[in-house]
Amino acid sequence: MATNESLDSDAITFRHILGEAFISNGPLASVTVALTAAVAFAGGALPLTVLLGALIALTWINTPYQFSAYISSAGGIFSFIRSTLGDRWALGGGIGYYLYGLLLIPANALVMTSMFVYVASVFDVTLPSWIWIPMLALITVIPFLLAYFRITPTLVYGVITAAIEGVVVIAIAIALIIHAGHANTAKVFVSPHLAVNGWKGVIIGMALAYTALGGPEVVVFLGEETTKARDSIRRALRIAQLSVVGLYLLYSYAVTVAWGPGKMGDFALTTAPGLVLLNGIAGRVVMLIVSLLILNSIVGVNVAINITASRMLFDQARMGLWPAALARTHRRYHTPVLALAVTTVIEVAAAVAARQIWGPLEGFVILIVAATAGAVFSFMITDAALIKLGLVRESGARLWLVWIPLVSIALLGVAVYGNFFPIDFPTTIGPIALLSCMIAGFLWATVRGRRGETIPATVHDPALAGPPVAPSPERERVDA
Repeated sequence: MATNESLDSDAITFRHILGEAFISNGPLASVTVALTAAVAFAGGALPLTVLLGALIALTWINTPYQFSAYISSAGGIFSFIRSTLGDRWALGGGIGYYLYGLLLIPANALVMTSMFVYVASVFDVTLPSWIWIPMLALITVIPFLLAYFRITPTLVYGVITAAIEGVVVIAIAIALIIHAGHANTAKVFVSPHLAVNGWKGVIIGMALAYTALGGPEVVVFLGEETTKARDSIRRALRIAQLSVVGLYLLYSYAVTVAWGPGKMGDFALTTAPGLVLLNGIAGRVVMLIVSLLILNSIVGVNVAINITASRMLFDQARMGLWPAALARTHRRYHTPVLALAVTTVIEVAAAVAARQIWGPLEGFVILIVAATAGAVFSFMITDAALIKLGLVRESGARLWLVWIPLVSIALLGVAVYGNFFPIDFPTTIGPIALLSCMIAGFLWATVRGRRGETIPATVHDPALAGPPVAPSPERERVDA
Protein backbone atom coordinates (compact mmCIF):
# COMPACT_ATOMS: atom_id res chain seq x y z
CA MET A 1 0.00 0.00 0.00
CA ALA A 2 1.41 3.34 -1.05
CA THR A 3 1.79 5.87 1.74
CA ASN A 4 2.91 9.44 2.38
CA GLU A 5 2.97 11.67 5.45
CA SER A 6 0.18 14.19 4.97
CA LEU A 7 -3.42 14.44 6.14
CA ASP A 8 -6.30 15.63 3.96
CA SER A 9 -5.96 19.41 4.23
CA ASP A 10 -9.17 21.53 4.20
CA ALA A 11 -11.36 18.42 3.86
CA ILE A 12 -13.54 19.17 6.90
CA THR A 13 -16.10 21.91 7.44
CA PHE A 14 -17.87 23.18 10.55
CA ARG A 15 -20.76 20.71 10.31
CA HIS A 16 -18.31 17.79 10.24
CA ILE A 17 -16.52 19.19 13.28
CA LEU A 18 -19.79 19.56 15.16
CA GLY A 19 -20.77 15.97 14.32
CA GLU A 20 -17.43 14.71 15.64
CA ALA A 21 -17.89 16.72 18.85
CA PHE A 22 -21.26 15.08 19.53
CA ILE A 23 -20.50 11.48 18.60
CA SER A 24 -17.33 11.59 20.71
CA ASN A 25 -19.59 11.99 23.73
CA GLY A 26 -22.20 9.48 22.54
CA PRO A 27 -25.10 11.12 24.41
CA LEU A 28 -27.55 8.26 23.91
CA ALA A 29 -25.11 5.59 25.07
CA SER A 30 -23.75 7.69 27.92
CA VAL A 31 -27.06 8.74 29.46
CA THR A 32 -28.43 5.20 29.38
CA VAL A 33 -25.25 3.36 30.40
CA ALA A 34 -22.46 5.59 31.72
CA LEU A 35 -24.57 7.54 34.23
CA THR A 36 -25.37 4.27 36.02
CA ALA A 37 -21.87 4.30 37.52
CA ALA A 38 -22.47 7.80 38.93
CA VAL A 39 -25.82 6.71 40.39
CA ALA A 40 -24.05 4.09 42.52
CA PHE A 41 -22.68 6.99 44.59
CA ALA A 42 -25.01 9.89 43.75
CA GLY A 43 -28.26 8.05 44.40
CA GLY A 44 -31.25 10.36 44.26
CA ALA A 45 -28.92 13.37 44.09
CA LEU A 46 -27.90 12.41 40.54
CA PRO A 47 -29.06 15.74 39.01
CA LEU A 48 -27.02 17.62 41.63
CA THR A 49 -23.92 15.56 40.84
CA VAL A 50 -24.38 16.13 37.11
CA LEU A 51 -24.74 19.86 37.75
CA LEU A 52 -21.47 19.85 39.72
CA GLY A 53 -19.81 17.61 37.12
CA ALA A 54 -20.81 20.20 34.53
CA LEU A 55 -18.67 22.76 36.41
CA ILE A 56 -15.62 20.55 35.83
CA ALA A 57 -16.54 20.00 32.19
CA LEU A 58 -17.11 23.70 31.51
CA THR A 59 -13.95 24.90 33.25
CA TRP A 60 -11.91 22.21 31.49
CA ILE A 61 -13.31 22.88 28.00
CA ASN A 62 -12.01 26.44 28.33
CA THR A 63 -8.46 25.07 28.00
CA PRO A 64 -8.73 23.48 24.51
CA TYR A 65 -10.96 26.41 23.53
CA GLN A 66 -8.27 28.96 24.42
CA PHE A 67 -5.41 26.94 22.92
CA SER A 68 -7.34 26.57 19.65
CA ALA A 69 -6.96 30.30 19.13
CA TYR A 70 -3.20 29.76 18.79
CA ILE A 71 -2.56 26.24 17.45
CA SER A 72 -4.31 23.90 15.01
CA SER A 73 -2.67 20.48 14.83
CA ALA A 74 -3.37 16.77 14.45
CA GLY A 75 -1.58 16.41 17.78
CA GLY A 76 -4.36 18.25 19.60
CA ILE A 77 -3.70 18.21 23.34
CA PHE A 78 -0.20 16.82 22.73
CA SER A 79 0.62 19.89 20.62
CA PHE A 80 -0.94 22.26 23.17
CA ILE A 81 1.22 20.92 25.99
CA ARG A 82 4.31 20.78 23.77
CA SER A 83 3.96 24.45 22.83
CA THR A 84 4.68 25.63 26.38
CA LEU A 85 5.97 22.72 28.45
CA GLY A 86 8.05 20.84 25.85
CA ASP A 87 8.31 17.26 24.60
CA ARG A 88 8.54 15.42 27.92
CA TRP A 89 5.36 16.77 29.47
CA ALA A 90 3.65 16.60 26.09
CA LEU A 91 4.38 12.91 25.63
CA GLY A 92 3.50 12.08 29.23
CA GLY A 93 0.22 13.99 29.06
CA GLY A 94 -0.45 12.72 25.53
CA ILE A 95 -0.11 9.10 26.64
CA GLY A 96 -2.58 9.77 29.45
CA TYR A 97 -5.13 11.16 27.00
CA TYR A 98 -4.41 8.42 24.45
CA LEU A 99 -5.09 5.68 27.00
CA TYR A 100 -8.15 7.55 28.32
CA GLY A 101 -9.78 7.11 24.93
CA LEU A 102 -8.49 3.63 24.20
CA LEU A 103 -9.63 2.14 27.50
CA LEU A 104 -13.18 3.39 26.97
CA ILE A 105 -13.54 1.11 23.94
CA PRO A 106 -12.90 -2.22 25.73
CA ALA A 107 -15.03 -0.94 28.63
CA ASN A 108 -17.82 -0.24 26.13
CA ALA A 109 -17.46 -3.76 24.74
CA LEU A 110 -17.91 -5.34 28.17
CA VAL A 111 -20.88 -3.24 29.24
CA MET A 112 -22.67 -3.54 25.89
CA THR A 113 -22.51 -7.32 26.16
CA SER A 114 -24.33 -7.17 29.50
CA MET A 115 -26.91 -4.79 28.08
CA PHE A 116 -27.79 -7.03 25.16
CA VAL A 117 -27.95 -10.09 27.40
CA TYR A 118 -30.70 -8.22 29.27
CA VAL A 119 -32.46 -7.14 26.07
CA ALA A 120 -32.43 -10.73 24.79
CA SER A 121 -33.87 -11.97 28.10
CA VAL A 122 -36.85 -9.62 27.69
CA PHE A 123 -37.62 -11.53 24.48
CA ASP A 124 -37.04 -14.88 26.28
CA VAL A 125 -33.78 -15.47 24.42
CA THR A 126 -30.67 -16.69 26.23
CA LEU A 127 -27.43 -15.55 24.65
CA PRO A 128 -24.37 -17.83 24.86
CA SER A 129 -21.50 -16.95 27.19
CA TRP A 130 -19.19 -16.33 24.23
CA ILE A 131 -21.41 -13.55 22.83
CA TRP A 132 -18.87 -11.01 24.11
CA ILE A 133 -16.47 -12.07 21.33
CA PRO A 134 -18.66 -11.03 18.35
CA MET A 135 -19.75 -7.96 20.36
CA LEU A 136 -16.12 -6.97 20.79
CA ALA A 137 -15.45 -7.56 17.09
CA LEU A 138 -18.49 -5.49 16.13
CA ILE A 139 -17.58 -2.41 18.13
CA THR A 140 -13.89 -2.47 17.21
CA VAL A 141 -13.85 -3.55 13.56
CA ILE A 142 -16.57 -1.16 12.35
CA PRO A 143 -14.96 1.89 14.00
CA PHE A 144 -11.59 0.81 12.56
CA LEU A 145 -13.02 0.70 9.04
CA LEU A 146 -14.87 4.00 9.40
CA ALA A 147 -11.66 5.69 10.60
CA TYR A 148 -9.55 3.96 7.91
CA PHE A 149 -11.24 5.48 4.87
CA ARG A 150 -11.41 9.16 3.93
CA ILE A 151 -12.52 11.19 6.91
CA THR A 152 -15.26 13.30 5.31
CA PRO A 153 -17.85 10.50 4.73
CA THR A 154 -17.14 9.23 8.23
CA LEU A 155 -17.97 12.60 9.74
CA VAL A 156 -21.14 12.85 7.64
CA TYR A 157 -22.17 9.67 9.46
CA GLY A 158 -21.31 11.53 12.66
CA VAL A 159 -23.57 14.47 11.79
CA ILE A 160 -26.55 12.18 11.11
CA THR A 161 -25.93 10.07 14.21
CA ALA A 162 -25.61 13.14 16.43
CA ALA A 163 -28.93 14.54 15.23
CA ILE A 164 -30.74 11.24 15.83
CA GLU A 165 -29.22 10.82 19.30
CA GLY A 166 -30.19 14.31 20.41
CA VAL A 167 -33.82 13.82 19.36
CA VAL A 168 -34.06 10.39 21.01
CA VAL A 169 -32.52 11.51 24.32
CA ILE A 170 -34.89 14.48 24.55
CA ALA A 171 -37.90 12.35 23.63
CA ILE A 172 -37.07 9.70 26.26
CA ALA A 173 -36.49 12.34 28.93
CA ILE A 174 -39.80 14.07 28.22
CA ALA A 175 -41.63 10.72 28.28
CA LEU A 176 -40.09 9.82 31.65
CA ILE A 177 -40.93 13.23 33.15
CA ILE A 178 -44.54 12.89 32.05
CA HIS A 179 -44.62 9.34 33.40
CA ALA A 180 -43.30 10.56 36.78
CA GLY A 181 -46.34 12.83 37.19
CA HIS A 182 -46.65 14.12 40.77
CA ALA A 183 -43.21 12.71 41.62
CA ASN A 184 -41.53 15.61 39.78
CA THR A 185 -39.53 17.69 42.25
CA ALA A 186 -36.66 20.20 42.25
CA LYS A 187 -35.22 18.72 45.48
CA VAL A 188 -32.98 16.37 43.48
CA PHE A 189 -30.90 19.39 42.44
CA VAL A 190 -30.31 20.69 45.98
CA SER A 191 -30.41 17.70 48.36
CA PRO A 192 -27.03 16.02 48.92
CA HIS A 193 -28.56 13.79 51.62
CA LEU A 194 -30.16 11.78 48.81
CA ALA A 195 -26.68 10.56 47.83
CA VAL A 196 -24.87 7.59 49.38
CA ASN A 197 -22.93 9.00 52.38
CA GLY A 198 -24.13 12.54 51.61
CA TRP A 199 -21.53 14.92 50.17
CA LYS A 200 -18.96 12.12 49.90
CA GLY A 201 -21.22 10.32 47.44
CA VAL A 202 -21.93 13.57 45.62
CA ILE A 203 -18.19 14.24 45.14
CA ILE A 204 -17.48 10.76 43.80
CA GLY A 205 -20.55 10.88 41.58
CA MET A 206 -19.53 14.33 40.38
CA ALA A 207 -16.21 12.98 39.11
CA LEU A 208 -17.91 10.11 37.28
CA ALA A 209 -20.52 12.46 35.86
CA TYR A 210 -17.93 14.85 34.47
CA THR A 211 -16.29 11.91 32.65
CA ALA A 212 -19.63 11.16 31.01
CA LEU A 213 -19.92 14.83 30.02
CA GLY A 214 -16.54 14.83 28.27
CA GLY A 215 -15.63 14.23 24.66
CA PRO A 216 -16.19 17.44 22.65
CA GLU A 217 -12.51 18.38 23.03
CA VAL A 218 -11.59 15.68 20.45
CA VAL A 219 -12.29 18.18 17.67
CA VAL A 220 -8.94 19.86 18.37
CA PHE A 221 -7.23 16.83 16.78
CA LEU A 222 -8.78 17.73 13.41
CA GLY A 223 -7.02 21.09 13.18
CA GLU A 224 -4.89 20.25 10.14
CA GLU A 225 -7.84 18.90 8.15
CA THR A 226 -10.37 21.64 8.86
CA THR A 227 -11.20 24.70 6.79
CA LYS A 228 -10.80 27.83 8.94
CA ALA A 229 -9.84 25.56 11.81
CA ARG A 230 -9.54 28.21 14.51
CA ASP A 231 -13.08 29.53 14.11
CA SER A 232 -14.73 26.17 13.33
CA ILE A 233 -13.18 24.32 16.26
CA ARG A 234 -13.89 27.01 18.83
CA ARG A 235 -17.47 27.37 17.68
CA ALA A 236 -18.02 23.60 17.80
CA LEU A 237 -16.54 23.39 21.31
CA ARG A 238 -18.98 26.02 22.58
CA ILE A 239 -22.07 24.51 21.00
CA ALA A 240 -21.30 20.86 21.72
CA GLN A 241 -20.24 21.20 25.35
CA LEU A 242 -23.17 23.41 26.33
CA SER A 243 -25.61 21.12 24.48
CA VAL A 244 -24.20 18.00 26.13
CA VAL A 245 -24.52 19.58 29.57
CA GLY A 246 -28.15 20.49 28.84
CA LEU A 247 -28.98 16.97 27.61
CA TYR A 248 -27.45 15.31 30.68
CA LEU A 249 -29.16 17.63 33.14
CA LEU A 250 -32.51 16.94 31.48
CA TYR A 251 -32.02 13.17 31.33
CA SER A 252 -30.55 12.81 34.85
CA TYR A 253 -33.56 14.63 36.25
CA ALA A 254 -35.96 12.52 34.19
CA VAL A 255 -34.61 9.10 35.25
CA THR A 256 -34.34 10.18 38.90
CA VAL A 257 -37.95 11.29 39.26
CA ALA A 258 -39.24 8.43 37.09
CA TRP A 259 -37.44 5.76 39.13
CA GLY A 260 -37.88 7.55 42.45
CA PRO A 261 -35.16 9.54 44.29
CA GLY A 262 -35.34 7.24 47.30
CA LYS A 263 -35.02 4.08 45.19
CA MET A 264 -31.96 4.99 43.11
CA GLY A 265 -29.86 2.40 44.95
CA ASP A 266 -31.82 -0.26 43.04
CA PHE A 267 -31.25 1.71 39.83
CA ALA A 268 -27.49 1.36 40.22
CA LEU A 269 -27.74 -2.40 40.75
CA THR A 270 -29.99 -3.01 37.73
CA THR A 271 -28.60 -4.09 34.36
CA ALA A 272 -29.35 -1.33 31.82
CA PRO A 273 -31.78 0.55 34.14
CA GLY A 274 -32.57 3.15 31.50
CA LEU A 275 -33.84 0.39 29.24
CA VAL A 276 -35.81 -1.12 32.13
CA LEU A 277 -37.64 2.20 32.53
CA LEU A 278 -38.18 2.50 28.79
CA ASN A 279 -39.54 -1.04 28.61
CA GLY A 280 -41.97 -0.19 31.38
CA ILE A 281 -43.45 2.89 29.70
CA ALA A 282 -43.08 2.14 25.97
CA GLY A 283 -42.82 -1.64 25.59
CA ARG A 284 -40.12 -4.01 24.48
CA VAL A 285 -40.23 -3.17 20.76
CA VAL A 286 -39.38 0.48 21.44
CA MET A 287 -36.76 -0.68 23.93
CA LEU A 288 -35.17 -2.91 21.26
CA ILE A 289 -35.06 -0.04 18.76
CA VAL A 290 -33.43 2.25 21.32
CA SER A 291 -30.97 -0.54 22.22
CA LEU A 292 -29.83 -0.71 18.60
CA LEU A 293 -29.48 3.07 18.53
CA ILE A 294 -27.38 2.82 21.71
CA LEU A 295 -25.15 0.29 19.96
CA ASN A 296 -24.78 2.72 17.06
CA SER A 297 -23.97 5.44 19.60
CA ILE A 298 -21.19 3.28 21.07
CA VAL A 299 -19.83 2.69 17.56
CA GLY A 300 -19.85 6.47 17.01
CA VAL A 301 -17.92 7.06 20.24
CA ASN A 302 -15.37 4.47 19.20
CA VAL A 303 -15.00 6.03 15.75
CA ALA A 304 -14.29 9.41 17.34
CA ILE A 305 -11.75 7.83 19.70
CA ASN A 306 -9.97 6.06 16.83
CA ILE A 307 -9.80 9.26 14.78
CA THR A 308 -8.38 11.16 17.75
CA ALA A 309 -5.95 8.55 19.07
CA SER A 310 -4.50 7.66 15.67
CA ARG A 311 -3.84 11.31 14.83
CA MET A 312 -2.12 11.92 18.15
CA LEU A 313 0.10 8.87 17.62
CA PHE A 314 0.76 10.04 14.05
CA ASP A 315 1.79 13.49 15.24
CA GLN A 316 4.04 12.15 18.00
CA ALA A 317 5.76 9.91 15.42
CA ARG A 318 6.55 12.76 13.05
CA MET A 319 7.97 14.64 16.02
CA GLY A 320 10.49 11.80 16.24
CA LEU A 321 9.11 10.40 19.50
CA TRP A 322 7.89 7.11 17.97
CA PRO A 323 9.04 5.07 14.94
CA ALA A 324 8.68 7.02 11.68
CA ALA A 325 6.41 4.35 10.21
CA LEU A 326 3.59 5.55 12.49
CA ALA A 327 3.73 8.94 10.72
CA ARG A 328 2.72 7.45 7.37
CA THR A 329 -0.71 8.04 5.89
CA HIS A 330 -2.68 6.28 3.17
CA ARG A 331 -1.88 7.92 -0.16
CA ARG A 332 -5.51 7.87 -1.30
CA TYR A 333 -7.45 8.37 1.94
CA HIS A 334 -4.88 10.51 3.79
CA THR A 335 -5.53 8.70 7.09
CA PRO A 336 -2.81 7.51 9.52
CA VAL A 337 -3.46 3.82 8.85
CA LEU A 338 -0.59 2.24 10.77
CA ALA A 339 -1.21 4.39 13.85
CA LEU A 340 -4.88 3.40 13.59
CA ALA A 341 -4.01 -0.31 13.34
CA VAL A 342 -1.77 -0.13 16.42
CA THR A 343 -4.52 1.68 18.31
CA THR A 344 -7.10 -0.98 17.45
CA VAL A 345 -4.80 -3.84 18.48
CA ILE A 346 -4.28 -2.21 21.90
CA GLU A 347 -8.06 -1.80 22.32
CA VAL A 348 -8.77 -5.46 21.59
CA ALA A 349 -5.91 -6.66 23.79
CA ALA A 350 -7.14 -4.53 26.73
CA ALA A 351 -10.70 -5.88 26.37
CA VAL A 352 -9.59 -9.51 26.27
CA ALA A 353 -7.13 -9.09 29.15
CA ALA A 354 -9.62 -7.28 31.40
CA ARG A 355 -12.35 -9.86 30.84
CA GLN A 356 -10.10 -12.87 31.25
CA ILE A 357 -8.38 -11.55 34.40
CA TRP A 358 -11.24 -9.84 36.25
CA GLY A 359 -14.43 -10.84 34.47
CA PRO A 360 -16.93 -8.59 32.66
CA LEU A 361 -18.21 -6.53 35.61
CA GLU A 362 -14.99 -5.95 37.56
CA GLY A 363 -13.07 -5.64 34.29
CA PHE A 364 -15.43 -2.89 33.19
CA VAL A 365 -14.96 -1.00 36.47
CA ILE A 366 -11.16 -1.27 36.31
CA LEU A 367 -11.08 -0.02 32.71
CA ILE A 368 -13.44 2.89 33.45
CA VAL A 369 -11.47 3.98 36.53
CA ALA A 370 -8.22 3.79 34.54
CA ALA A 371 -9.76 5.83 31.70
CA THR A 372 -10.97 8.41 34.22
CA ALA A 373 -7.43 8.66 35.59
CA GLY A 374 -6.09 9.24 32.08
CA ALA A 375 -8.58 12.04 31.54
CA VAL A 376 -7.88 13.71 34.89
CA PHE A 377 -4.08 13.58 34.68
CA SER A 378 -3.88 14.72 31.04
CA PHE A 379 -6.40 17.51 31.62
CA MET A 380 -4.44 18.82 34.60
CA ILE A 381 -1.21 18.92 32.57
CA THR A 382 -2.97 20.72 29.70
CA ASP A 383 -4.43 23.22 32.17
CA ALA A 384 -0.91 23.84 33.50
CA ALA A 385 0.33 24.41 29.95
CA LEU A 386 -2.35 27.05 29.40
CA ILE A 387 -1.46 28.74 32.69
CA LYS A 388 2.15 29.02 31.55
CA LEU A 389 0.94 30.64 28.32
CA GLY A 390 -1.28 33.01 30.28
CA LEU A 391 1.52 34.15 32.55
CA VAL A 392 3.51 35.51 29.61
CA ARG A 393 0.59 37.26 27.93
CA GLU A 394 -1.25 40.49 28.59
CA SER A 395 -3.04 40.67 31.93
CA GLY A 396 -6.42 41.25 30.29
CA ALA A 397 -6.55 37.64 29.11
CA ARG A 398 -5.56 36.06 32.40
CA LEU A 399 -9.09 35.30 33.57
CA TRP A 400 -9.36 32.75 30.75
CA LEU A 401 -5.70 31.75 30.49
CA VAL A 402 -4.78 31.53 34.18
CA TRP A 403 -7.63 31.71 36.67
CA ILE A 404 -10.16 29.41 35.03
CA PRO A 405 -7.57 26.67 34.35
CA LEU A 406 -6.53 27.01 38.01
CA VAL A 407 -10.15 26.36 39.02
CA SER A 408 -10.21 23.41 36.62
CA ILE A 409 -7.10 21.92 38.27
CA ALA A 410 -8.66 22.37 41.72
CA LEU A 411 -11.89 20.64 40.67
CA LEU A 412 -9.95 17.85 38.99
CA GLY A 413 -7.96 17.48 42.21
CA VAL A 414 -11.23 16.89 44.06
CA ALA A 415 -12.06 14.24 41.45
CA VAL A 416 -8.70 12.53 42.06
CA TYR A 417 -9.31 12.41 45.80
CA GLY A 418 -12.88 11.21 45.48
CA ASN A 419 -12.15 8.44 42.98
CA PHE A 420 -8.70 7.11 43.85
CA PHE A 421 -8.48 7.45 47.64
CA PRO A 422 -8.44 5.40 49.74
CA ILE A 423 -6.46 3.02 47.54
CA ASP A 424 -8.50 -0.11 46.93
CA PHE A 425 -7.25 -3.04 44.88
CA PRO A 426 -7.92 -4.18 42.24
CA THR A 427 -9.82 -1.00 41.28
CA THR A 428 -6.80 1.28 41.61
CA ILE A 429 -4.63 -1.02 39.49
CA GLY A 430 -5.83 0.98 36.48
CA PRO A 431 -4.76 4.46 37.67
CA ILE A 432 -1.42 3.12 38.92
CA ALA A 433 -0.69 1.38 35.60
CA LEU A 434 -1.77 4.43 33.63
CA LEU A 435 0.32 6.84 35.68
CA SER A 436 3.28 4.48 35.20
CA CYS A 437 2.80 4.67 31.42
CA MET A 438 2.73 8.47 31.57
CA ILE A 439 5.96 8.55 33.60
CA ALA A 440 7.55 6.11 31.14
CA GLY A 441 6.54 8.45 28.29
CA PHE A 442 8.10 11.41 30.11
CA LEU A 443 11.36 9.47 30.52
CA TRP A 444 11.26 8.19 26.93
CA ALA A 445 10.97 11.74 25.57
CA THR A 446 13.91 12.71 27.75
CA VAL A 447 16.05 9.90 26.35
CA ARG A 448 14.79 10.22 22.79
CA GLY A 449 15.37 13.95 22.58
CA ARG A 450 14.18 16.09 19.70
CA ARG A 451 14.49 14.15 16.45
CA GLY A 452 12.73 14.58 13.15
CA GLU A 453 10.56 17.54 12.19
CA THR A 454 9.37 20.37 14.34
CA ILE A 455 5.76 21.43 14.73
CA PRO A 456 3.93 21.02 11.39
CA ALA A 457 0.88 22.81 12.70
CA THR A 458 -0.88 26.07 12.09
CA VAL A 459 0.50 28.43 14.74
CA HIS A 460 -1.76 31.49 14.80
CA ASP A 461 0.31 33.36 17.38
CA PRO A 462 4.03 33.75 16.57
CA ALA A 463 4.66 34.91 20.13
CA LEU A 464 3.41 31.64 21.61
CA ALA A 465 5.81 30.55 24.33
CA GLY A 466 7.45 27.15 23.97
CA PRO A 467 10.45 25.22 22.71
CA PRO A 468 12.52 26.93 20.01
CA VAL A 469 10.97 25.51 16.86
CA ALA A 470 10.86 26.42 13.18
CA PRO A 471 7.59 25.22 11.63
CA SER A 472 7.98 23.44 8.30
CA PRO A 473 7.11 25.98 5.56
CA GLU A 474 5.47 23.36 3.35
CA ARG A 475 3.05 22.39 6.13
CA GLU A 476 2.39 25.67 7.86
CA ARG A 477 -1.03 27.10 7.06
CA VAL A 478 -2.54 30.24 8.57
CA ASP A 479 -6.30 30.44 8.40
CA ALA A 480 -7.94 33.47 6.91
